Amino acid sequence: MLTYYFCIYLVPDIFSAILRHARTGVALTQVMSGVILLLATVYAIEVGVDWSQRLGWSARHNLALMTGAVAFTTLLSIPFESNVLEPIATVPFFALLVWLAWRQRHSTAGASGGATPSVVPQP
Repeated sequence: MLTYYFCIYLVPDIFSAILRHARTGVALTQVMSGVILLLATVYAIEVGVDWSQRLGWSARHNLALMTGAVAFTTLLSIPFESNVLEPIATVPFFALLVWLAWRQRHSTAGASGGATPSVVPQP
C-alpha cells in the first residue's frame, strides 16, 4: 500500500523537478508517473494471483487481504484527503468488504456446525 502512495505523491514530484525546464515536461511527467503506477499495480496483481493459488488459500483469505488493504487506505485517506472526496469511494467499498466477511463467516459457521474450517499447511 505504501507503494501506491509513493507512486501518486512522490513520483510525479520527482519527475516534475527533473523535467521542469523541458517543453513537454508536464505531459511527460504524467505519462511516466502513470506507467510507474501501472507497473506497480501489475506487480501487486501478480503477487495476489500467486498467493491465491497456494495450497490452502481460499476466498476467505482473498477477502481478508482486500479488506486489510482497503482499511489501511481508508484510514489514511479520511484525515488527509477528505477534501478530495476519496472517502466517498473508499468507505462504502470497505463497508461492502466487511459485510462480505460477515456473510462468509456466518455461511462457513453454519455449514461446519460452528467450527472454524481447517487450513491445510503449505509444505
